[in-house]
Amino acid sequence: MIITCPACKAQAKLPDSKEGAKVRCGECGRVYKALGSGTGAKGPPKTDPTRYAIIGGAVVLLLILFVTTKQAKDAPAPAKETVAATAKPEKAEKTGWDAPSVLLARKLHDLAFAQNKPMLRASLHGQALIDLQLAEGESPRTFKLLSSTEQQATLDTAADDLLSGDLVAQWLPYDGWVVPFEDWTDSMPKDGLVLRLAVSPRDVNSAEGNRHVEWHLIKRGSGYKAFRWMRWLSPEEIAAAAKKKRARKYEQTTLSDGSIVIEGKVRAIPYMDETPQELRDEIDSIIKEIADPDSKPFLLIRRLEEIGKPAIPALLTYIAVTPLETTDQAVEINLMSKALGRITGHRTTFDVSELLGATRERQESGLKQWFGWYDRRFKRFTVRPEDEDE
Repeated sequence: MIITCPACKAQAKLPDSKEGAKVRCGECGRVYKALGSGTGAKGPPKTDPTRYAIIGGAVVLLLILFVTTKQAKDAPAPAKETVAATAKPEKAEKTGWDAPSVLLARKLHDLAFAQNKPMLRASLHGQALIDLQLAEGESPRTFKLLSSTEQQATLDTAADDLLSGDLVAQWLPYDGWVVPFEDWTDSMPKDGLVLRLAVSPRDVNSAEGNRHVEWHLIKRGSGYKAFRWMRWLSPEEIAAAAKKKRARKYEQTTLSDGSIVIEGKVRAIPYMDETPQELRDEIDSIIKEIADPDSKPFLLIRRLEEIGKPAIPALLTYIAVTPLETTDQAVEINLMSKALGRITGHRTTFDVSELLGATRERQESGLKQWFGWYDRRFKRFTVRPEDEDE
């Protein structure tokens, strides 16, 4: 049976039993359904003048047989005698835990853990490895034409990554499967295959959770060789990571003096939606006036204290956009920190009494601590703690 690729029109010869199966074009890599187009390059058969007479006779004969069979009183023949013989279907290739390709990837994890570099090298596909290293515009190279030194270096680099990287050697597979062609996300060479392994840390005391490793292989004869491996994030892992990122924008930090603090990301904070524009304008004006060296900052801070929670985003934004480079800037930022302290009752290592003598670490951390407070408590904040008892 001759089949023709619908993409590049390349032809190939397959056994008739393969008709209807999915095949990959050897020229362009397209996967399509094998449909026979004839057994050779012959043109359509010429019309036989006796053909129609034969067909007509066959039709008459079939009608006679039909009538005779219908009137016969004999019992019908057993089903096993009337069913036409069909070709035995080929055994489907395994795609699960015991699939040959999955077995190779499992073996590579074990070889890396055992630090068996020679066997790792023998399981790698040199040509695919150098194709991955091909820079844009660089002419392709043939692995077999490289010097023995270059071939050795290519295989050694890949084997070393398996041995010392944090993706293979220290991870034990416990499940695996071949990825269907339609789910591939990377371009693959001819005879390529994608599979994924679910792995867990070999160290039972590790704090790392389970993860997935994606392997890219090439079939060679009855076996496979590897050329690429990477971490794969399942949809569940991506959703969990996004949820964790949203839920926790701050982190606990230990300073060099042993102090344990909660820091957040320094950034501009927008006003609350419910803050009226008139009040926003007043807050902006007060903050600008506080930064004026000729102002009376403590009276202005007292007004911000009266405004309370709506003033917090603007104060934090001023801290975020003002560089801590000069003494004047440090004084301005300290006044904003003072106002935040009066509103919230919270205190950070950016303290007025320590401003001039504090280390740079404590100053910068003190500002981050304000954003850590914002991420943890702002939504639930109403008034500072000492005011709650009044």
